[in-house]
Amino acid sequence: MALTVDDFRNMPLLWKILLGILGFLLVLYFYYFYFLQPLLDRREALVAEQDILKARVAGKEKLVGEMERYRKGIEDLKREFAVVIQKLPEQKEIPGLITAVSTAGRIEGLDFLLFEPLPPVKKEFYAEIPVKIAVRGTYTEIWDFFEKVAALSRVVNVTDVTLSRNRDDTGDVLTANCLVKTYMFVETQDGEEKKEEAKT
Repeated sequence: MALTVDDFRNMPLLWKILLGILGFLLVLYFYYFYFLQPLLDRREALVAEQDILKARVAGKEKLVGEMERYRKGIEDLKREFAVVIQKLPEQKEIPGLITAVSTAGRIEGLDFLLFEPLPPVKKEFYAEIPVKIAVRGTYTEIWDFFEKVAALSRVVNVTDVTLSRNRDDTGDVLTANCLVKTYMFVETQDGEEKKEEAKT
């Protein structure tokens, strides 16, 4: 049996209040499950997505910072490489450099017993130009000669040094055998290809 408006009016006040509360609760129930709950779920999903996006942005910002640091490091390495390359003589400078080494020894008063250029030893982007040297002189003269060689503007290393005294040598005269190495920059195939591209 359906309730009419008259039935509702004739109800005791307590029943009216209970029916009103029940109706209000039903409205709240439907509002929550059909309107508010989807909004809350959507909000929760958006908050989770926002956290993921924040983490991604933080990761990207960190990568950008690292890229800047690496880019700066690469620029520094390029500058250092350019400085090193400038210290490596070109093919046409090798005879002059060998002459400079020879002159440094003669200035110190050394007698050259051996001055033998050896074949170049190719490395990745440079070649070693070794020269086998034997000189005779005092310890101080030999020492000063090595210092003059080290002070040359180009990279020159003295290795495999052995000092000896011959039986016929008198006083503090010594014979020094060593290997003097200079280095020459060698164009790689990539470098040659870039030069060819620049010409065309």
